[in-house]
Amino acid sequence: MGLFQLANTMRLIRNHPAMPFWKGATRHLAWQARKLAGRFPCEIPLGDSRLLVAGRRVARGPAALVNCMELYDHNNMGLLRQILHEGLARRVFDIGANIGVYTLLLSENPEVEVAAFEPHPVTYRMLQENIRHNGRANATGWQLALSDRGGVLNFSDVPGSPVNHVVGGTGELQQERSDCTTAPGKDERQPTLRVESVRGDDFCQLHGFQPEVIKLDVEGHEPAVLAGLTETLRHVGLIVVETEGREQPVDRILCQARLSGPWACDFNHQRFNPHTSHAEDPIYLSNDFRERLESLGYRFAD
Repeated sequence: MGLFQLANTMRLIRNHPAMPFWKGATRHLAWQARKLAGRFPCEIPLGDSRLLVAGRRVARGPAALVNCMELYDHNNMGLLRQILHEGLARRVFDIGANIGVYTLLLSENPEVEVAAFEPHPVTYRMLQENIRHNGRANATGWQLALSDRGGVLNFSDVPGSPVNHVVGGTGELQQERSDCTTAPGKDERQPTLRVESVRGDDFCQLHGFQPEVIKLDVEGHEPAVLAGLTETLRHVGLIVVETEGREQPVDRILCQARLSGPWACDFNHQRFNPHTSHAEDPIYLSNDFRERLESLGYRFAD
């Protein structure tokens, strides 16, 4: 682990509203010792689930954060668990599922159906193993990349990496996304593979699956994913989307779908505030879903 990564993790632990710093830091240092000793596979608690970590190459990123903080996105994870346990939504997309951290949280209520998308073949197998290990018959993994058109995409090939991503721009938003993807020089040095892609609207029509809630984190390909979901988004109540460096195209597409935002959730105080750069991933809402949240006691700082 580099000094920058260590400092960033310690910052996240210090800012976590539910994890004492000393406890999270101790867990993280113990995790680094586990990595050095190669004591894998192992499993770690995650809400009502147990996250399987197969080896060192997947022991960074989300797995490391789960180990030291469990619900590392305290506000967004807490909100999603609450609304699904309360029955405010029954069908969910986890786009960019990786090894299944969010998939496991989203599928805790057996009455909720979760479709989890992870295009990398090795990471997909780890996702499937976590679904099976936790007995989540209501969660289905799909080895697909969602995009703005069907076909195939070049995808970085680092098995288990939390930052695998589409390499190069493709589709109708290529020019708009050109400064939002990884720099060409860096991509050219990475091993890649070809993965199957599909438009989200086509997937929903084919499988008769209309998500009411979406979690979207695909390392720069978010605008293309949303462009392929234009019809589906008209019926979505809430979406949590990673937007760093892509705020304008994401905001434009979601506003066209009449989803308000970006919002930041303060889970402990049941409050939504305008999103800032220091908050967790932004949230967009339909008017109807906002009313449902208000019925649970949430307030909005308009």
